[in-house]
Amino acid sequence: MKSFSTKEIIVTHSDAASRSSAVFWHPISEGLPADTGVKQRLLVTVREPDGTLKVRGAAFLNRTFTLKNDVTDADILAWAEFPAPYGADREP
Repeated sequence: MKSFSTKEIIVTHSDAASRSSAVFWHPISEGLPADTGVKQRLLVTVREPDGTLKVRGAAFLNRTFTLKNDVTDADILAWAEFPAPYGADREP
């Protein structure tokens, strides 16, 4: 049986979903978001001290992620832009 990487699974699943609501994860090892000079709100996957993985909101500015309570030393594994809100791509 072929095994797939997490990235392959996410991309395959996302291709089947609406592109406007899909979340595309970018591993930190492949690079940081473009630094626009304006604070950006992003999603990040963080490894907690107990080893669990969680998705959290973060700010990104000056090549630095800042999580709630100004935590900047979190073990961030990947980042993604926020998806469009549900229904935002549909006609009323």
